[in-house]
Order: sequence, then C-alpha cells, then structure tokens
Amino acid sequence: MPPHVRPCRSADHDALAEIRVRTAHLGADARPHYRAPSVLPVLFAHSYAAFEPELCFVLDDGEGRAVGYVLGTADTDRFADRFRTEWLPLHAERYPLPAGPPSDGDAMMAVLLHHPERLRVPALKDYPAHLHIDLLPAHQRRGHGRTLLRAHLGALAERGVSRVHLGMVTANTPARAFYDRLGFHEIPVPEAGELTYLGRGTGEAERGRRGRGGGCARGVPHPATGSRLAAGPHRVAGPHAARRDPAARLAPPSASRPLRSRPARLTSSGAVPPGRPAGAAPPGARSRSPSAAPAPRGPRRGRGSGRRAGRDGRRPRRGPAAARTGRAACVPPG
Repeated sequence: MPPHVRPCRSADHDALAEIRVRTAHLGADARPHYRAPSVLPVLFAHSYAAFEPELCFVLDDGEGRAVGYVLGTADTDRFADRFRTEWLPLHAERYPLPAGPPSDGDAMMAVLLHHPERLRVPALKDYPAHLHIDLLPAHQRRGHGRTLLRAHLGALAERGVSRVHLGMVTANTPARAFYDRLGFHEIPVPEAGELTYLGRGTGEAERGRRGRGGGCARGVPHPATGSRLAAGPHRVAGPHAARRDPAARLAPPSASRPLRSRPARLTSSGAVPPGRPAGAAPPGARSRSPSAAPAPRGPRRGRGSGRRAGRDGRRPRRGPAAARTGRAACVPPG
C-alpha cells in the first residue's frame, strides 16, 4: 500500500515521539542538543493527541508506521486550561521547573511546560486554533505535508473554526518556505523573540493553486488586509490568447489592421490569359478599387547629396565633378 493519511491511533504514541524528536532542531534531529529529548513530544505532540484526537492525522508509510503528523487544537484558550489542570500534573515531577533563568534547551523546554498560558497571545485572538506539523526527512518534499494539512483544515472547518495559526523558529527558513506555499501569511506579534507566527483561514486556497497572492480563495477577504480576489475565471489577454482560448482563433482580424490587397499580375507576355475579362486579376489576387489606388511616390533622394532631388527636373548622377567636390552632379534627363 502506498503512503497515505489516516487518523491517529493510540498505537502511534511512540511514532509521534520519534517524529517530534527527529525534527525538533530546525527540522533536524534534536537528540544531540538535549539531555532529555523526551520532553519534546510531551510538550508538542502527545498532549494534542490526548485532548483532541479527532484533529490528529498521521502519514502512514503504507506498512502501518506513522512517519509524519499534523495535530493541534480548535480552541487555544481551552487547550491552555486543560494543559494546566490535566496535563502538567502528569509530567511536572519528571521535568521540574528550573530555579533560575534557563541555561540550555532542556531548561527552556521545562519552562514552556510549566507555563501553558504562554499560548494566549492577544495578537492571535482572531486565530483561535493552532497546529503543529512534522514529517521525517525521508518523506519530505513529496506533497505529503500538503495532504496532511488539508485533512486537518477540513476537520477544523467541520467544527466551525475559521482560522488557525502556528509558531515557528524564524531561523528555520525551509519551514517558512513550506508554509508560504501552503497559503500561510505572517501575523505581526509584538515581542515575539525568535519566533514567527503565521496564520491562514481554514477555507482558503493554497498559494500557487486556486487564488494566488496571499493564499486566499477567490472572493474571500484576506484576514490581514481585507482585500478580495475577483471571483470568476481569469481573462486571458495578449498574443497568447488564441493559444489558450479556442474561440480566439476563429475571431475575425482586427478592424484597425485590415487585410492588405495585392495588385493584379499579368503574364510574362503582358497578355491576359484566355477566358478572363480584360483588366481582371489572376486567380487568388485581390482586386484593388479605384479609391484604394496607391498614392504617387515623392521625389527620390540623390545619392550622396543629402538633398531631395528632382526640384528642377534633373536626375542626380555622379560624375567627375562630383568625385572632385564630393557632391552629386545633376544632368538633364535623356
């Protein structure tokens, strides 16, 4: 069976922990950077799967093993309350709060664990849901992240949630490019530190697909700017319109550029072929009306003179005098 997205199961507990640890350090393995990396799934994965399993989806490698996930909450405020009252008592003893300022990654994670109220950010009040999405490196850049996100956004939309946000380390530029492609936009948050907050609507189109420019669907106002994309199909203009629109190939030529008529041709002997009226044009030639007769040409320039010749009825011609003076000599015609 090929890789596919499915709902999370209780048997995926260890796989969720492995995915989180192996992607927690700017998308890379975090084990070299923590003494107790097990705090990472406790903080960022298992609590979501325990509280809201209906919003937890995994990427199955086709053999029953989870190799990626997306999980989150539909209500950040409620999640913070439950984390404080139900989740923290289960893990506070194993990961105690440090006495002083955090000096390493383990201490920082312990501080985050003991302060779930940090999730309540006033600037994010219009984005009540938040999510986490991670994929093992071997399964990235194959479209699985987009499939996971669609499943999660669909579940949020079914619950009436209109917008979702996430927090990411600003230095993780590959992750930022990934979220940009999925239609997320940056949300200004004062004093965000090393984090960047991104958000999007649960019903918006992905960037680079339907509704470009900020990831909004047609006719849907952008949450930050309020602008809308025009509804309806794009109108194609320019020289390639006929290639894209079959009807354009059948359109008549523009009135501003009429077809050019060609003069009739005679045979090499100067006679009109038999069976054709005198003065008629050969087959395939367009007749020229008297009103469309070509206008007489103006006087021709003399070579080398730089002046318009023919004012006195003489043609310019180079001769010995012209060779001496550098100017064209004029002689009477004939």
